[in-house]
Amino acid sequence: MVDACDARGAALQILRKVRHGATFGGARDAELSGLGDAERRLAHEIAAGVLRNRTRLDSQLKPLVTAPWERLPADLKDILRIGTYQIDTLDRVPGHAAVNTSVELAKKTVGAKSSSLVNAVLRRLHRNFQQRKELATPPDSLADQFSHPQWLIDRWERTFGRDKTRELLEHNNRKPQLVLQPAKLSAQELCDLLEQHSVTYHTASGGPGIIPKETRVGDLPGFADGAFVVQDPTQALIIEFAEVSPGDVVWDACAAPGGKTVGLARLGARVIATDASQPRFKQLRETIYRTSADVELMIADAEAHPFREQSVDVLFLDVPCSGTGVMARHPDARWQLNPKRIEALIRQQERLLQATWPVVRPGGCIVYSTCSIEDEENTAQIDNFLRSHAQFARVKSDLFRFPGPNGDGGYAAKIVRS
Repeated sequence: MVDACDARGAALQILRKVRHGATFGGARDAELSGLGDAERRLAHEIAAGVLRNRTRLDSQLKPLVTAPWERLPADLKDILRIGTYQIDTLDRVPGHAAVNTSVELAKKTVGAKSSSLVNAVLRRLHRNFQQRKELATPPDSLADQFSHPQWLIDRWERTFGRDKTRELLEHNNRKPQLVLQPAKLSAQELCDLLEQHSVTYHTASGGPGIIPKETRVGDLPGFADGAFVVQDPTQALIIEFAEVSPGDVVWDACAAPGGKTVGLARLGARVIATDASQPRFKQLRETIYRTSADVELMIADAEAHPFREQSVDVLFLDVPCSGTGVMARHPDARWQLNPKRIEALIRQQERLLQATWPVVRPGGCIVYSTCSIEDEENTAQIDNFLRSHAQFARVKSDLFRFPGPNGDGGYAAKIVRS
């Protein structure tokens, strides 16, 4: 049986760390490692659900709190959100349990006085929930309905239109699928291994990949032995798009966490993978060691790299980006992104292109990719580069994937040096 307070307490810790700048994935991994399977699943679902639905949860809570909402301690607001999310969304959690565990969590973290407020607010919300559910109409605002910042919705509506933006918001609020790509094993060998261990799976419809029935990644057969990496079909398609040949010297310049690096090595290329960040390099190294991929590893800042001019056949530049194509996987990202951050990332992408292009040999290429759906980071970024670098040219149409049932969003361009 789930220890409710442990699961809710872990969810609160994840939300707290995200508030202080941690990524959702990093906070999740740190807080859930010591919990049992049932507790881990519940804590993950609650924390991700609160982040995906924060605006909607707050709109339900604010009328019930007499004190100014903005003045409430951040932990208290998150505890109220945790309770409301369970009452509102998790049918398997009885309403009284959602109330009681939230009250106990408040006593432990914010004190008896605040726990009384949690008790009063959530009990009232629970009593009125069915009536509210029957009478409520969806809010007119997409920001309120789908819990995304208004500036981001406005941006997407200008680019994609209202209907496409609604599709995107709906996608971002769904739990993403777990997709496996072959590493040590071939796709058929991986399927055979799953079948041998009675793991139900199906193949991805929108590109390469195998989707197992929901389970913990580390518990899947072959994980510890490097049989596979976790990678969305869109990212796997970008590797295919690169059309790397056996024997090519490939510099994967921003390689962590290493899924694409493994894919490039599987093509028979000589891959040199670098990353500037120590924590991200650790992730990269763990991926490469687990899968035994034939890759040379190096800590290096791509903006101040040690490579000689005209020394590689393929520069694989998977640049830091806004991540707007993968927000379904990172429920915290919508709240941490802002227009200034996008502008800073665009400038960083420009610097990376400028610093790295000289390493490409004549006849070689740059494969530039992002997990963004923002044109300024994608097509416009490459167009701007080509205007000032006449020695490069596109050799085929760019790859662009909009987030949806077939996978994450993403972009890639391949430009060849004459």
